[in-house]
Amino acid sequence: MKISILEYVGSVEKGILVLLSVIYDSKYYEATFFYTADDILLTISTELETVLGCEITKYPDYTNILKDILKKIVPYNDMINRVDPIDFHRWNPKNVI
Repeated sequence: MKISILEYVGSVEKGILVLLSVIYDSKYYEATFFYTADDILLTISTELETVLGCEITKYPDYTNILKDILKKIVPYNDMINRVDPIDFHRWNPKNVI
């Protein structure tokens, strides 16, 4: 599994949301990684979990995946004041939030 950072989407609720690309068995998937000063959360698509045969948290290499992501992201304290709040209108052009 190869994971790359696509974009720092922005901040929300004192955390930072990052869009990731995931290459697994030569197929492309997207995932999100959310982190705060104290917590992390990796979310992958249902399609990728189906291919893996389990939830990502139960995947045998899960710990190594998290370590790999943590090596690639900008540390929380260095990024939280540099990233803008998420603009949810970007995904909702008709402003129906």
